[in-house]
Amino acid sequence: MPTAKTVTAARAAVKKKARAKSMRLMSRRQVLDLIPISYPKIWALMQRGEFPRSLAIGGKCVWREDEVHAWIDGLSKVKLKGD
Repeated sequence: MPTAKTVTAARAAVKKKARAKSMRLMSRRQVLDLIPISYPKIWALMQRGEFPRSLAIGGKCVWREDEVHAWIDGLSKVKLKGD
């Protein structure tokens, strides 16, 4: 039977793993490979608050992967004839 200490440690490990996955960072190239628009368009979307803001690390722009995927999930579907 697991003790309270081992259960707490196991829960902490699961939370740490989930947080590490959500905090993965994407480079500009990775974002552009995922989203078929130009960087100037992404910049304009960021300025209007319509795309996740980048983070500056070592003079480079990076984005949180979970925020970029949430943005993609929030895009509207294309209407088809008859909709």
